[in-house]
Formats: sequence, C-alpha cells, structure tokens
Amino acid sequence: SSLATPGARESRLMSGVEFHANALNALYTGAVIAPLKSVGYWLISILLIVIPVLTYRFCKLGMTLILALGFLALTCISSFLLLSVFQLWFAPLSTLLCLMLSYPLWSLRKLKQLNLSLFKEHENASAILKAIEESVVVTNKQGYIEYLNPAAEKMFACTLAEVKLSSFSKLYEVLNQDEQVLLERKVALGNAKKETQVDVQLIKNRYDEEYAVRFSSQPVFSESGSLDGTVYALSDLTEINTISKENAFTAAHDNLTGLPNRSLLQGLMEQAIKNATRESMGFAVLFIDLDGFKKINDAMGHTNGDVLLQEVASRLSNWARDSDTISRWGGDEFIIMLDKMESSADVSYVVEKIKYSLSQSYTLNNQQVFVTPSIGISLFPDDGKDVNILLEKADAAMYNVKESGRNNFCFYSQSLETEAKERLLLETELRQALKNDEFQVYFQPQVSLVSGRMSGMEALIRWKHSTKGMLNPDQFISLAEESGLIVPMGQWIVKAVCRQLKIWKDKEVPLLKIAINISARQFSQKDLVSTIIEEIELHDIDGTLLQLEITESMIIKDINLVVEVMDELKAVGVSIAIDDFGTGYSSFEYLKKLPIDKLKIDKSFIANVTNNLDDASIVQAVIAMAHNMNMEVIAEGVETEDQVKFLLKNKCDYAQGYLFSKPLSVEKVEEFIKKFTPTEKA
Repeated sequence: SSLATPGARESRLMSGVEFHANALNALYTGAVIAPLKSVGYWLISILLIVIPVLTYRFCKLGMTLILALGFLALTCISSFLLLSVFQLWFAPLSTLLCLMLSYPLWSLRKLKQLNLSLFKEHENASAILKAIEESVVVTNKQGYIEYLNPAAEKMFACTLAEVKLSSFSKLYEVLNQDEQVLLERKVALGNAKKETQVDVQLIKNRYDEEYAVRFSSQPVFSESGSLDGTVYALSDLTEINTISKENAFTAAHDNLTGLPNRSLLQGLMEQAIKNATRESMGFAVLFIDLDGFKKINDAMGHTNGDVLLQEVASRLSNWARDSDTISRWGGDEFIIMLDKMESSADVSYVVEKIKYSLSQSYTLNNQQVFVTPSIGISLFPDDGKDVNILLEKADAAMYNVKESGRNNFCFYSQSLETEAKERLLLETELRQALKNDEFQVYFQPQVSLVSGRMSGMEALIRWKHSTKGMLNPDQFISLAEESGLIVPMGQWIVKAVCRQLKIWKDKEVPLLKIAINISARQFSQKDLVSTIIEEIELHDIDGTLLQLEITESMIIKDINLVVEVMDELKAVGVSIAIDDFGTGYSSFEYLKKLPIDKLKIDKSFIANVTNNLDDASIVQAVIAMAHNMNMEVIAEGVETEDQVKFLLKNKCDYAQGYLFSKPLSVEKVEEFIKKFTPTEKA
C-alpha cells in the first residue's frame, strides 16, 4: 500500500518499502525529527503568550490587533525554524489558540475600561453643566436645540423637552433691533465652524424677563472634520450690568435730585453745540439761582432745604421737553439747556413759565415758604460757541438779576461782561483798601422826638476810592458780603468807632451811644464778643456807648447762639437793636427770648406812613408791641414834618433821617453834637 508522509515529494503517495527505506536512511544520517522537550515547549509557549499580553498594556486599542497578528505569525515562524533547522517539532496549535483568545479578551477588558471612563467623563460633564451658572445650549449641525442645562432652562423659562429640535433664536428676543441683526450674524458664524463671542446684549425671554448676557459659541466637529453641532454659552451679567449702570448714573447725576451733574451737563452741551452747528440751529442756556433759599435752609434745616431742592427739580422737569436738559449745578443753582430755540422771544416765553412755576408756594413741615428764581440767559451761537463761555455769560446775566432786585430773568449782553469785570476789579481794590486803610466812618445823628436833642448816632462806612471818590455802602457792601470781606470790614468799623470815642473823650466832646451794623457772618464769628471787649478795654470807654444792630434774619438761624452772644454783650453794657424790623422773618416768640433794647422800623414803612393806611397800621402796631415789651423804638428814613407828627402822636421814641441830618464826617458830626447837646460834657 502507499502512504502519504511529510517526506513524500510533490505530494505523491509513498509505498511502504520506500517509507521504510527513507526511515532507515534518516536514522543513518541523523535526520530524524524529534519532538521538542517539555521544558523547551512550555518556555517557548509562555514567552510567545506572555510577551504580547504584557505588551498590550502599553499599546493603543487599535494597535493590539496588529500586535496579536504579529505574534501569531511569529509563533508559526518559530515552529517552522525549529523544524527545519534543528529538526525539533514545536506544536504551535495551543499557543496559537491562546494568542487568538487573548486579543478579544484583552480588547473586551479595554473596551469596558474605556466605557467606564467615558461614563465618568459624561457624568462629570453633566454635573459641571448643571452646576455652572452659565447657560449652555447645544445645537446640532442644522442649528436645532439638542441640550439645555438647568441655567439655560431658567433663563429662557422652558424645559429641554419643550424646545428640543427648535431653533435656538426662538428662545429669546434682543431688545435693541440693531443689535438683533448683529447677534444673528454672529450666531450664524457659530454655525459656520468659527468660534465667536458677542458683547453684552439685553435680551428677554418669552415671559418678558430681561437679561444682560454675553454670548460665546464653540463649534463641534466630527472625525471627518465636518460641523457636527455648536455649543453656546451665555453668561448672565444682569446684576453686574445693573450695578455698572447704577455706578455710571451716580457718577453723572446729582445724588439729591437725580438730575445730570456738572460733568454730564458739559458733555451734553458739547454734543448740543455739534448738533446745533450741523443743523444751523440755536439753543439757550439758563442759569437759575433760587432767591431766599439760604434763609429757608438756615431757618428750617438742611433736610427741609433738600426737600425744597427736590421739589424745584420736579417742577423744572414737569414742563421740560425731551430734547431739553435740566441739571443741578450745585447748591441752589440749576442749569437748563433749551434745545432748538429760534429767537429770544421763544426763550422768554419758556422762562416766564419757569419763573411762574418756581415762584409758587412750597410746603415744608406744614408751613408755606416761598423762593423765587433769578435767571440768567446766554444764547448759542450769538453769545459764544464754547461750553464754558456760554455758562460764564449765563452766570453773569444771573448775577445782574440778583443785583437788580431778583425774581426776574436777563439775557446776556456785552455791558454785563463789562460790569462783571468791573466788579472783579472792585473786589481786588476792596481787598487792597482794607490793607491801605482807605475807609472812613461817617455818623448819622439819631434824635429824640420828645426832646428834639441828639440821642445817638449810627456809624456808616465810606470808601475813599483813589479814582472814583467817596463811595457809599450800597456800592460795595454786597460785594463785601459775597467775597467774605464783610468780616474784616466789620472788625475795622468796631475798632474805628471805639478809637473815635476815645478821641472825643479826650477832647471832652459829649459822648453819645453809637450804633454799629453787624453782618450775619460777623455775628457768627467766635471772636466777635472778645474783639468788642478788647476794644472797649483798649480805649478805656464805657460799653454802654455801643449798640449793635442786627437783622431779623440773623435771629432765626440759631436762637440759642444768638441769646448766648447777646447775654455776653449785655454783660459789658453793649445794647442790642433789631435793624429793618418788619422786613424779615421775626416771630414774637423769638423777641420774647432775646434781650433786645430797641427796634428800628424800616424806612420802607415810614416813607408812606402818612398816606398809606396799611403802613400806618404796621408802624402803630410795632410801636405799641415794642413798648409793651419794654423796648424803645426808632424810625429810620424820616424826611418830612408830617412823618414826625405821626410818630410823635404814636409815641415813637427816636427818629433818624435826612430831615435831621445826612451822614456826617467826624469833623461835621462834632459840630452837630455840640449844637444839639450844649450842656453835656464827657
């Protein structure tokens, strides 16, 4: 029979004889194939199995298949080489089976680990998306919603189930339509494979809840590089935006009234100038100051003063057009910019309305009070094309109204600028006059209506100007009060009067009581009493020769301070008189508390006392009241005999006016004293 053996060539059958011959030949030649020993077999098998299994740990999942195929081939090659070179037979089947099973088992384990890792990453990402405050929206490549995190659901007031596969742009509405176009364009860029960011936008959801948000988008790509979707992140900046707006508003607006402040006004005026220039239109600048505000503020306190300013701001805002600008300049000053004013007549019409509105009564603590406006007006472009120039000229016009009686308005003119410059020069000269001792004291006699004799006099200051000659107080006192020079000027008068009394005492001229006007500023100075006492002692004169005249408005500022100062003055013999009685805010309650010696009836009541029943009644009432309160009464501004007769009839004590004498220099008043007091000696 024939046998098929590995030694048979060309795959032919080998006869038994041939087989035995070949076997005998192999034995003689040493070409017999021997099976690999057990130790070698297991060593090679273990190496061929363990090495690839250990190598799998350091390869990527995709590389393990190549590695497994390589080791399968290596096993076969190893078996072939052992057989052909060493005539050792290594059966590879077990090893091949182990290698073939190791790959899927290892791959399955790796896949489970990868699955677990992906699950953890997914859970972490999901937790992060739920925890972060930013709203996250994920869309597919068509731009339809696939995911909303809780913050996005809250912002857009919807659930994922309600809007899934809806267009992202349907979730919100941009408040600014111009920004809507820009936002849609940038969102489209996000869908076009480009990362983009949009600055803060104001949007609202379907329930009209408004949010300030910042958009950013990040495209997501597939393995092939095509767009697979887009992730949008929306940062909610509503609170920050609100705070920022509040800070910006506070920086540009007055805290008390909410009106634009100086900084914002100047910016708005600069823009108005550009617009008016481009449109060939004009506008007006109104500088408003409240007359009498300081008295109310001092009398009723700053809280009520603030309420009054708020009411003024409200009245101004009620009639203003949208194009007009109302601002608080500071204190009791307001600036109004009237847009598109074609003529001064149009401006005058509006200003009359303002004046009427502000002049109506105000109620503070159930008490009616009044303030009136002094309004200065400058026009663009006639009076200037610069913000500061327009404001300065409106301010100059307002001061002209103040000087002319208040409660009115005035357009700027060149003459006002000239007057303002002269006023500035006069202030400089006034300061110099104090240094150079250019002032003189004049004395106006006061006469006893009963005896006809001179009973005292009032000290009045005069300025011997180097070029303008002798100036009366009405030409510089208001300027002294505004500039604060009234305080050193008042001190100068006190010293000058005390010095003159000393001179008259030494010359044995009859000494009479001298009244000195004290300004509100000087009265509030802490050194007023000490200065007067120092001058009395320095010149060795009797304190009873001095009488201080204060106005009614000074009394109501701080009644306790006034009483304290008056008591200190009375302790050294100085008497107190209320000047211009009837023109201020005096109250009988105040008069009862104060150690007042004399009331001076204002000349405005005396002027018409003989032909005006109201004035006559007021004068009669003041005289009767003063006498009942143990005060003397002096009438000022007496110019006719009929006025004297009326005053005598109503038992007025003293009179002062041109009927008796004008203010006199030191030399002339000495003669007057000697004439009216011939028997009195020092």
